Amino acid sequence: MTYKSTVAPITIRRTMSTGRNKRELLPGQTMTLKWDDKPDSWVEIAGHCVVTKQPHTVSVLGAELYEWLNTGKLIQHCLSCDGDIREFLMTGISPAGWEIMFPAVLGEEDE
Repeated sequence: MTYKSTVAPITIRRTMSTGRNKRELLPGQTMTLKWDDKPDSWVEIAGHCVVTKQPHTVSVLGAELYEWLNTGKLIQHCLSCDGDIREFLMTGISPAGWEIMFPAVLGEEDE
């Protein structure tokens, strides 16, 4: 059985090879304060997945996001969220896009 992706390989290759070393949101991602303008409030990051082109939204604590954006720390040391959220912030790839790029192997259990 052959798997053929409907996603442009150049987009995936560019995203994966260049990496995200910049301390800024990706182009097209927007940040909205959910409750107030205090830095310890929740913020919502919205954008389109670079693989599926579908809208995707994540919510993180503002203080943690600002720490990652304004310091040299790694994202996993700043944000106390799961890897799917961090992946979207760094590369613009949503969980659905990740499944397209790396489909489950037959016999592999989903945990």
